[in-house]
Amino acid sequence: MARSLAGATQDEVRQHNLASVLRLVHLHGSLSRSDISTATGLNRSTVGALITNLATAGLVYEHQPEDRGVGRPSHVVAITSGRAYVIAADVAVERTEIALVELGGRIRARATVEHLDGETPENVARSIKVLAGTLQAELPKRATCVGVGIAIPGVVRHSDGYVQVAPNLEWEGIPFGRLVAKKLKTGLTVSVANDADLAAMAEHARGVSAEFSHVVTIRGDVGVGGGLIIDGRLMSGAGGYGGEVGHMTVDPTGLNCRCGGRGCWETTIGEAAVCSALGLNSPAQLVRPIADTPENRERLEPVGRWLGLGLANIINILNPEAVVVGGLLGDVYPLTEQVVLDEMGRALAAAREEVVVRVAQLGRDAVLIGAAEIAFAGLLEDPLGHLAMIADVG
Repeated sequence: MARSLAGATQDEVRQHNLASVLRLVHLHGSLSRSDISTATGLNRSTVGALITNLATAGLVYEHQPEDRGVGRPSHVVAITSGRAYVIAADVAVERTEIALVELGGRIRARATVEHLDGETPENVARSIKVLAGTLQAELPKRATCVGVGIAIPGVVRHSDGYVQVAPNLEWEGIPFGRLVAKKLKTGLTVSVANDADLAAMAEHARGVSAEFSHVVTIRGDVGVGGGLIIDGRLMSGAGGYGGEVGHMTVDPTGLNCRCGGRGCWETTIGEAAVCSALGLNSPAQLVRPIADTPENRERLEPVGRWLGLGLANIINILNPEAVVVGGLLGDVYPLTEQVVLDEMGRALAAAREEVVVRVAQLGRDAVLIGAAEIAFAGLLEDPLGHLAMIADVG
């Protein structure tokens, strides 16, 4: 949704335009001044001045394209590598993965630490600090950290990164954003969000659902979560708790769920359900990607039926253009596609007839990329002001 500039001051208009240009190059890569002018509706002179401002700050630079073609080449604007980056973390049940992600979306460095059973928030926060410090030591001196973003498989309050509950981590009532900020001591806000929400954001910004405005992303691993893109924006509800589709009841007489409920969708299509269907005694025996064999296709049919049933309900409620399945469910769907589509037929015809189902494109990196996007939010909202704030803190 475009921001209204009615009544805005000259400085506010300039800030908005700087943010628009930087976001374009951040998401789409190298662009000519003409491309930027067309996309923003700004004239070439204004675009040129904005690029000069961003280049002076070290965020972008101009260069000649490799394929110059015939005639005088037009310079293109690109993100300056090694200048602005964020710390992104994906806290999962079995591990925490940390990445340093540059403006423009490139993962520059990454590291992973495996979890012990019942890992405490304090230990995870300490691991984030240690891993981030190790990776940062290899960066050039001019590199500036502009944000921190963390993904949690649970219910997170967006305003302050407070984890209300993360059943599969066995966390409840944890001020995790504040805890990590205290460990890192960067002076930067630590943004924390649900992992499925962040995967949905990443796929919409850089992946398989970029062409759609109404998308439901379902991500399944140990647990199952959903991210909802409505009118091109993440819909997270009044407190940031929307999209917890893994805990909608689909079988009232079914298995108990770690959330305290019974018959949650997660119990029928999550990792435990997939392992049970494949005859595995432990998730440690699960080999990814799941092999496409006739035996596996047959064994996974019950999981596919539950997946399709849940999607039929979601389609009736939200009327999306596309459904994206990722994580472990990105392995399951291709092996059960027809079963899933048959069950999706329970949805109202008007709602289901235009829906397409796609497997997530970004893989496991979707969550890290989404965490990076929320960490870049301050810089992309006010590029020069955010850098000035960081300089003051430093």
